Amino acid sequence: MEIVCYREKSGTVPVKVYLSEYISKKKLNEKRIKILAKMDSVIKLTAEKNGIPGGEFSSDVIGYDFQELRIPDGSTLVRVLYFCYHRDKLVLLRVYDKPKLYEKAGKQRVDKKIKENNDIAQKYYEDFKKNPNQYEKYE
Repeated sequence: MEIVCYREKSGTVPVKVYLSEYISKKKLNEKRIKILAKMDSVIKLTAEKNGIPGGEFSSDVIGYDFQELRIPDGSTLVRVLYFCYHRDKLVLLRVYDKPKLYEKAGKQRVDKKIKENNDIAQKYYEDFKKNPNQYEKYE
């Protein structure tokens, strides 16, 4: 299964934007390199298993047409939103960070952020289905 990243009509590739920001705004030390390697291996494993990695790294996103991969990063989870297209492409839609644990006081704020990210990914999904050549290869 080929791994690709959704590309907006403007040319922006949200997954690549996240990765470049992750590398530039956070000190790239051995721990960060390991997390990036883990993210890469989970994505590649998902593609090898035809989009179904199972286990602790994957789950359906209820109410949406895509799944998520969850990669631990200290006190947060990196969420990679993706779907399988015609059994030959694993399409990465969006990546974002979510706190692993959060206080009840902050739950509404975090839940709102999750919904915003999922809604954006759903729009990307719908756009990709209409324009299936809007992607760049994952490298």
